[in-house]
Amino acid sequence: AARCLWSAGDVGKLGRVLDPADSGQDMAHIWYLALTGRTAAAIAYLDGKSGPNSAPQPVHDAIRATLIARESGAAQDLSNATAAAMRIAGKGHFGTSVAIAQLATLGAIDEALAVAEGYYLERGPIRVSYNSAIWSDTHRAELTRRNTRPLFMAQTAPLRADARFEALVGDMGLQRYWEA
Repeated sequence: AARCLWSAGDVGKLGRVLDPADSGQDMAHIWYLALTGRTAAAIAYLDGKSGPNSAPQPVHDAIRATLIARESGAAQDLSNATAAAMRIAGKGHFGTSVAIAQLATLGAIDEALAVAEGYYLERGPIRVSYNSAIWSDTHRAELTRRNTRPLFMAQTAPLRADARFEALVGDMGLQRYWEA
């Protein structure tokens, strides 16, 4: 239930179904805290002070940098977070999907679109590589089915609000699918 609510962007109901003991819900829990104004709690959860931490170190670093940048709004923090997200872009499905979400939530829409185009359309400078995956890649199958959930999570709303998003989903074939 938590994954469905998180993916649907229903942050309000998400808090009632999250289980801090379930490491499979870590990302939803972190973003639930962050999107409901509790960034310090989200960072503490991510750092393992009040919950499990299942993210590989590069992903942990990118998420932490994004949370700090969202809280501070400082140009240097935004730059650091964008750079951290770009370092995990193209590093397997997990790194790439996290990068898209982090970039979108930072407002780095050009970068988020570049990563999404590389992942979903195999065009542009960013391509997903499983030779440099940052997770022992149980997510390898994702390359063949291109999980689109990252595009529709609560924290990627700024990406969906961009006029270029319609072209992205059109080029991916989602528009034709939705209209069929």
